Amino acid sequence: MIPFFSAKRPETSKGEHLPSYLRPIDCDTFLQEQNTLIKRLKVAYSDTSSWESHILPCLKALALMCGRLPYTSNTIFSNENGLFRASVSAATYAIEIMESTVQLEKNIMAQHILQGRLKAAATLAALCAFLDVFDKKLAITEKDINQQSSFFQISEVSHVSHLSYEPLAMPYVTWVKKKLKKKSPS
Repeated sequence: MIPFFSAKRPETSKGEHLPSYLRPIDCDTFLQEQNTLIKRLKVAYSDTSSWESHILPCLKALALMCGRLPYTSNTIFSNENGLFRASVSAATYAIEIMESTVQLEKNIMAQHILQGRLKAAATLAALCAFLDVFDKKLAITEKDINQQSSFFQISEVSHVSHLSYEPLAMPYVTWVKKKLKKKSPS
């Protein structure tokens, strides 16, 4: 017998069989890999008191939303992690532009408070700026290898379990882990 089918398959629960940009991530490890980019954003943001409470949780949520997905197929953000890199770069540039152009108040204390709020708003808006990719530019679906003629048999359970990734429903990484958990033999 030819050992073609008896070869050990990769563990599907971790997603090793998926292309690297579709694999689920560990959020803390992923953020550590992007440390240089995040440090640049942190330096630009410069408000350490609100960094931990406002911006870092948003970065973690963004990492779970984007995973290692590219932003486009043919630009500088077309590589692995492109969507996350584009978002963090946009946030960094938004802060730098805002700080160099905005003079709000003559009162130093009022300007400091307003500038901090505006900086946070610019950062959060820019972090979300590239998430438009999920609106009809990117579709991630599960390939059904056991697809039978379902023209006459439409099962709601089958339909729901094979829905494509919907960013408003859950982060990408959560969706992938859920799909991998269903596929892995227990």
